[in-house]
Amino acid sequence: MAEQAIYQGVREENESLSDNEDELQSAKIIESLTSKYTEQEGSELLGKTIEYLRENIRPGICLICIEDIERTEAVWSCKSCHCMHHLVCIQRWAKDSMAMIREKAAQRGFNLPIVWCCPKCRRDYSEKEFPDQYRCFCEKVINPKADPWVAPHSCGEVCNKPLQPECGHPCVLLCHSGSCPPCPKYVTVSCFCGKSTPQTRRCFLKLWACQSVCGQQLACGVHNCPELCHESECPPCKKPVTLYCRCSSPSPLVFPCHKVTEVDENGKPECVVSCGKLCKKILSCGIHKCDRVCHEDNCGVCQIACPCGKETVPCGGSQRGPGKPCQNVCQRPLNCEMHSCSQKCHQGSCGLCLQTVEKKCRCGQIEKEVSCSKDLVCEFKCKKLKDCKLHACNRKCCIECAPCTASCGKTLSCKNHKCESSCNHVGRCYPCPVTVQVKCKCGSTVRQVPCGFERKCKPPDCSKLCTRPPKCDHSKIQNHRCHFGDCPKCVLKCGKRMVCSHLCKKVCHNLKQKGGNGKNNSTNPKTNTQCGPCHEIIRSECKLHTNLEVKCFQRFEKCKELCMKQLSCGIHYCNKICHESTDPNGCGACREACSKARPAGCLHQCDLGCHEGPCSICTLVAKISCHCGQEELFVPCFKQSSLSETEKSCKNQCIKKLSCHHRCLSLCHSGECPETEKCRRKVKLTCKCKHLKKDVECFLINDLTGEGKFLDCGPTTCNIQKSPKETPSGTAKKRNRKKKTSEGEKDISEIGSEESTKGDGDASLGSGPTGTVKKAVVICAAVVAVALLLAFLGTSTK
Repeated sequence: MAEQAIYQGVREENESLSDNEDELQSAKIIESLTSKYTEQEGSELLGKTIEYLRENIRPGICLICIEDIERTEAVWSCKSCHCMHHLVCIQRWAKDSMAMIREKAAQRGFNLPIVWCCPKCRRDYSEKEFPDQYRCFCEKVINPKADPWVAPHSCGEVCNKPLQPECGHPCVLLCHSGSCPPCPKYVTVSCFCGKSTPQTRRCFLKLWACQSVCGQQLACGVHNCPELCHESECPPCKKPVTLYCRCSSPSPLVFPCHKVTEVDENGKPECVVSCGKLCKKILSCGIHKCDRVCHEDNCGVCQIACPCGKETVPCGGSQRGPGKPCQNVCQRPLNCEMHSCSQKCHQGSCGLCLQTVEKKCRCGQIEKEVSCSKDLVCEFKCKKLKDCKLHACNRKCCIECAPCTASCGKTLSCKNHKCESSCNHVGRCYPCPVTVQVKCKCGSTVRQVPCGFERKCKPPDCSKLCTRPPKCDHSKIQNHRCHFGDCPKCVLKCGKRMVCSHLCKKVCHNLKQKGGNGKNNSTNPKTNTQCGPCHEIIRSECKLHTNLEVKCFQRFEKCKELCMKQLSCGIHYCNKICHESTDPNGCGACREACSKARPAGCLHQCDLGCHEGPCSICTLVAKISCHCGQEELFVPCFKQSSLSETEKSCKNQCIKKLSCHHRCLSLCHSGECPETEKCRRKVKLTCKCKHLKKDVECFLINDLTGEGKFLDCGPTTCNIQKSPKETPSGTAKKRNRKKKTSEGEKDISEIGSEESTKGDGDASLGSGPTGTVKKAVVICAAVVAVALLLAFLGTSTK
């Protein structure tokens, strides 16, 4: 269990370190993205954009496959909600959506717009907007490469998208996800009405009102705008205008000015002055009143028509009310719109059509004679499957099966909810739209994740301190952040008073006692004994070693230092363990070896113990080196300081070198080599042309040639041959013609000739038999080489 706890602690620490590294890298990426924007003093406008970038740099979740989106995978981002999905997932989603719409259009027999939508915000996209390529956020680069120092799925170049609201300035951030921040530039603009002094404002807030009355002339051409300084066009004039209607009892009517002044396409005023009551003006007949609603034109001539409208009789002033029915057939169309009324002209409605016709039911299975005004409905139930191909219609006398309204009911991938879409949807069920909260331990930090993902999602990092009570006796341990699991081990000092009255300085090691109040209890012996032995440094209680410092728990133990009292010899000290407490006089006699100084050169110890008087003579063998250091000599130890020059010599030649760099010829000796003896070694000297050679003794070199090492070179001593140009006859020697040889013998003959020429040159450099011998050797070598080549050629031809 302890090893598992240690492993878990190390793993959590590594995860926290990796999280800190990711946060540091995210901060650097965000700083590089917004560097050009902050140069224009617009950092306070980046709040929402930076918050979105901070969430988007981390690995996101594809709402279609519910998997993490890596920074090296191809993605598609919605233009409305900026939610990212895998490119493969959104392509499959779009194809399934468009295929479902095409299938519905084919079943219903009419055209439907082929669109697909974002899985999150449900914004519609046309078929031309199908995501066929992986592009960066600014859509300038296809298949952008992943860079650890650039935001994921970004090309790293300037965005350059037009800012919203459109002001003519492009976005200066690097290619980024989400919406662009407001335009940070400053412009000098006037208010809407233009009365106030121009002000310098942010570009995205350049439209402003001065809070004064607009005063511009309205469309009526009479009144001015009473509104405060505003952005859009001035509203229609609302000044009240009083007009009077033209009915029998004229009443004043108040209209807004803009209704009175507006005209239609024909140039007539659109405002109709009518109080909405009956006109009740007396018509030309002088008896009847106008039964029209209050109107502006003339009431017209009073006429009375029969109920069927076939005959009209001018009002003679003798009849009142509606006209009398005529003798004609009514023939007004009935409600069935197939037959006409067969009654004579009558007042009131014609009623329902009572004629009998043969009708089929709506599904066409039964044909029967019924009255024209009734619909024929059979009792047969429709057994066709609805568009879901799962449920039957079961409607009586069905003409066209209604779309299936039953829900799918399948359990979604979250395992918590069921699919509420229609049962006829194509492909897999949509991801669960519900979001749940993942909280930290204290509940102050919340993260929204898709439903079902809370089991895999890591809890959010909380910046607040942990407030849980500690398990030790301290009221509060070191500060640490909110976390799950056990709190870290307390690293404060114990601070309890032990039996020896010292405070415990160890790291906290006591757990809180059950039923205790959580405070230090110095009187509890069980609690004090848990601190262990006291390691406080104090003075030793030994009478002999009073300055000795020991640990507190060792103060009652026996002293383990050496006694170090001077023995009776007056030279050595007692090497026993301290016995002051048991036997103060128990040092005894001295048993140490003799420590007196030995004679010069003696490295051996006196074989007597500690004694008085002089030591005995050392009879052991000592090893010494000879004068030159070439050999080692073995002599009695007491004689090595009195050896003579001859006894200390190894009788070999001295290895030292003289000033002429030759080895000394004397036997092994001490001191410097004697210079009185002259070096008689033979040294070979030559003249400058190297024709004259001579062996001379070494000590005679300076006497003969001074500082140089060359002999005199003259015509009497040297045998120098003259060049062909300097011969008396003036003719050069003839060149030796080479014999023609075969290609196989050519190389060997050339080698022999080169060696022979070299031999001739060497022979010409000196006089005597040396040159002749060299020539003979070269010639013999050439002959042997030619013979070997001929033998090799002969064997190869056979």
